[in-house]
Amino acid sequence: MAQKLRRLTVLKFNLEPNPKKYPATEIAEGCSRLYVEDKISQAREQMPEGGDLLKAAIEQIIEDDKPLLNRSYVSDLIHDKRDNPTRLVLKYLGAFYGVNPAYFFGEDEETEETRAAESEVELISAARELRQKLKDGGTADPSQLLTAMMRGVNKLSPAVATGMIHAQLAAIDQVAKTQPKD
Repeated sequence: MAQKLRRLTVLKFNLEPNPKKYPATEIAEGCSRLYVEDKISQAREQMPEGGDLLKAAIEQIIEDDKPLLNRSYVSDLIHDKRDNPTRLVLKYLGAFYGVNPAYFFGEDEETEETRAAESEVELISAARELRQKLKDGGTADPSQLLTAMMRGVNKLSPAVATGMIHAQLAAIDQVAKTQPKD
């Protein structure tokens, strides 16, 4: 769990790998904010007519609700001093990082969901490393570039993805026409 949290934190906050300090306060505040927003949303669903009752309920949620997480607890999770968060905590950590909460489950609880979530994080990590390598003036194997591009395309709507693929193919054809033959 700790390793996965550290990895997601490095990705989300664009940190160097293995930073000396993790932004535990920001993580705790972000998760707690999402938790309160959900509670407010639930109150709105229960009182669709709105009015003073809803306003009072929202004020009560904001006033009475203690944070879901605090800096110390998040720091303990990141540094492997605690390893058994509740499903509620996992839900909001997942929401904060934009991953399925199944990502945090241990290997002994591996399911299709956990494999998919792990694959998504691997993909993001690989794409970021590749982009940094290219920014630093390095080169990349064309298959790495194509794989990263295709992984990004699958997040788009079919029409947009098709358009992007056609544009990429046209660009490849244009470059191929201008390159000298070996």
